[in-house]
Amino acid sequence: MDLTKSFIRIARVVELTSLSKSTIYRLIKKGRFPKPITLRGMENVRLFVKDEVEDWIKEQIATCRVA
Repeated sequence: MDLTKSFIRIARVVELTSLSKSTIYRLIKKGRFPKPITLRGMENVRLFVKDEVEDWIKEQIATCRVA
């Protein structure tokens, strides 16, 4: 098990991506952004896996730079 993984909240995802919350959730609905997780016993808290968000950002950069 990899214990170096960390969780971030939507506010941090917004900061990292420069996207609005509504855009992020629209991309999630379309299957184009990593889905958040809900921890047992904390159903009102949605967390994102930081590595997944960072990988998504890297993928966007790589895709945009292909010419």
